[in-house]
Amino acid sequence: MYPKAFKVKMVDAMGEAQETQNWLDYALQHGYLDEDIYHEIDNDYQEIISMLWVMHNDPEKFLPKSEKDY
Repeated sequence: MYPKAFKVKMVDAMGEAQETQNWLDYALQHGYLDEDIYHEIDNDYQEIISMLWVMHNDPEKFLPKSEKDY
């Protein structure tokens, strides 16, 4: 996989995680989630987004080093 393609995948994944956070907001506002559970899950997603951002900013660190690594 090429670094630019990898970065696109990280952006896609961050977008999906942010969409999930929006649904969590909705669930909280409409009483489907307890506030403590909401904060726990939302914090987990924020951590995931942060990890994806790190991967996006340094893709070479996370890509296979050679074809045999695939």
